Amino acid sequence: MAVRNDVYVRWDLSPRLVIVEAPSTEILLQDVVDTCRVRESDIEALDDAELLTDGTSGKGDLQDGSLVGITCVFNNAQLAFETRSVTAINGTVTTAGPASPPYDGGGLGAELLTDTGADFVAASVKPGDTVINMTDFSLSAVVEVVDATNLYVLPLTGGTTDLFNLNDAYRIYVAEQCFVRGGNLIALDDVGDPLLPTFVTPNVSIQIEKSTSAALLDPDIQTGGIR
Repeated sequence: MAVRNDVYVRWDLSPRLVIVEAPSTEILLQDVVDTCRVRESDIEALDDAELLTDGTSGKGDLQDGSLVGITCVFNNAQLAFETRSVTAINGTVTTAGPASPPYDGGGLGAELLTDTGADFVAASVKPGDTVINMTDFSLSAVVEVVDATNLYVLPLTGGTTDLFNLNDAYRIYVAEQCFVRGGNLIALDDVGDPLLPTFVTPNVSIQIEKSTSAALLDPDIQTGGIR
């Protein structure tokens, strides 16, 4: 049994959110099941429906060194990883970029961000990182790092000009990849209809590594209990 101390539940929402705190970037479905069962016994949850449905199952012993894969079924709940706010780099635009300049990376329109005082390569900026123009409050995501001082982002949106103007301040946040491993994750809403099993939070993407077979290998059995 593995109860995670870095997981908490927002019981006040519908669907409820089972949230993995930062900086954790991975959770096993066995941990999800064990932790949810414990959280359901908390005083604040006594009047709430269970987080997991009766369809949650798995880890049955097949007696051949393998176990049935876990299927975790949320009951009006979703899994989320806490919002991340790690800054890769911030700076000031030193060359105003035209709206949607030519971009040959798959035919996408894009905005050019130039900062001669930056080093996007050394800062490990990567595609998918969040870009905010702190001057006009427009938002986008990195498409391509061209070199140390230039990068392309998807067309800016949500701001007053949706452009990179001279001397605009910007900030780039790291987009963290998080993982759910060890089986299959399903969610149903409060009337039993299918629901997305994960909830999107800023600067986080979640990959569910689904089980593609009926069984999981048990290393203890495979190695005679020696690791």
